Amino acid sequence: MISEEDLQEGEIVGVVEEEDRGWNTYKLSDGTVIQVKFVLTSVIRTKKRNPDGTPVYAVSGTTMVRTVKVPNELREKTVKKKEPSEVT
Repeated sequence: MISEEDLQEGEIVGVVEEEDRGWNTYKLSDGTVIQVKFVLTSVIRTKKRNPDGTPVYAVSGTTMVRTVKVPNELREKTVKKKEPSEVT
């Protein structure tokens, strides 16, 4: 477990994306297909070490999710907005 103290004593390490790994695609049990991608935003190298002597890193980022396919039965019908000229 990484403590707040570990983070404060750690060193911020710059992030350079070597290769765009793209999106992971998943088909859900309801038939929906989504894509997920983790985007790394910061890395801290702590003073802690793994049993093999390598440093322990703390990472933060955001998970992006996009819907690729949704079965028709899960879609809600949308109401067409009236144009200003159609409003009485």
